[in-house]
Amino acid sequence: MPDLVADDRREFVLRLQEGEQAPTDENVAVAGRKSVDLVVVEDVEVVFLYPWATKFLTLELFALIEMAVFVGILLLAWAYAWRKRDLEWQG
Repeated sequence: MPDLVADDRREFVLRLQEGEQAPTDENVAVAGRKSVDLVVVEDVEVVFLYPWATKFLTLELFALIEMAVFVGILLLAWAYAWRKRDLEWQG
């Protein structure tokens, strides 16, 4: 099995020796940060949905309405981000 990390390091060093600039915080795309933020939000959503889903059959109508409001707010936030084109990868 090839050592992919060593190959990447070797390629990176060769590019630096050829005169390429090392990546800095200024030239790293913000899209990666936005993607990470969205994944964290989805994980938090699952943390709230999972316990509710395990007790779904024993809950009353009020719990169903609460979860519908919660998911509705998340969908509105997702639609807002989509409309602002924050979900597109800009590399």
